[in-house]
Amino acid sequence: IEINQSRNNIPKRMKRDLVLYQNIFDIEGKQVSSSLFSLSPSDSVIQNFDHEIATLLDGFKLSKKTIVNKSANEKSSVILFKYDDFTALLGADLEVTDNPEEGWRDICNNSVLINGKSIIYKIPHHGSSNAYNKELFEKLVEKDAILKLSPWNRNSKLPTDKMLLKYREHSPKVYITSP
Repeated sequence: IEINQSRNNIPKRMKRDLVLYQNIFDIEGKQVSSSLFSLSPSDSVIQNFDHEIATLLDGFKLSKKTIVNKSANEKSSVILFKYDDFTALLGADLEVTDNPEEGWRDICNNSVLINGKSIIYKIPHHGSSNAYNKELFEKLVEKDAILKLSPWNRNSKLPTDKMLLKYREHSPKVYITSP
């Protein structure tokens, strides 16, 4: 916060279809665009979070509570990176819920910034089953894309063998950052 203030930066609130950065470069006489977008959280998740915070602030003096009542993962910011014809989708920790206005269902059904499939996909939430969505692969990720994930090695280990096999159905190029 102090660094942002010293630079006179106003923090952006991440949300669906927010342009974070755009630029056009001239590379050897060819115009090449570079863009970075936030695809989440949805308006519904932001509204719910604001309500959580207001409720907690109202009761702050009465009891000790944590800031997050629901899963922090629903508030996760998925990033879409585009450079010329190259696209990468960085899934953060976003999960799939039953609510079509939240998580991956919201992105698949409502994002207006996605106009092609990603060749690189950072698998969300350490490859857990609650972040897997077949529709996402049909709409947003190229067949045989590079799939990358970071494991979770505390308590229950992620990803499971079952989920690794599930991701291998979409691409033989599944990479994990550590054992």
